Amino acid sequence: IYAGIIQAKLDQKNKQLEVECFIGRDVKVQAIEGMVGKLENWCVNCASVLQSVEDQIQRANQTKGECVKEQEKTDQEVRQLRQTLKVATSEHDEHMTMDPFPKQQMKKGVRGSTAHMKFFGKK
Repeated sequence: IYAGIIQAKLDQKNKQLEVECFIGRDVKVQAIEGMVGKLENWCVNCASVLQSVEDQIQRANQTKGECVKEQEKTDQEVRQLRQTLKVATSEHDEHMTMDPFPKQQMKKGVRGSTAHMKFFGKK
């Protein structure tokens, strides 16, 4: 198209190239065999590239699946740790709210007794 060998329009809706005009080319019979060989090589190369792309897509999908499984495993571990921390925190809070010295267990200290006088040698 750019070299002016053909004039055509691309029909995207029907996925066709509509050729309006072209410059003819005489091909010798001996050249046809070479052209066929080149086209066959081109087809083999295209098939090889296509297979390579399909292999890469398959590896990418497999890697993605592994990453998704690993992320799900990590998310589950995080949820379990959060639950464990939540339970531990609530138990800790319960212990912190309890009075460690209930009034009925408190005893008279040294200040109200005569024990300190004995310590200092006084009676």
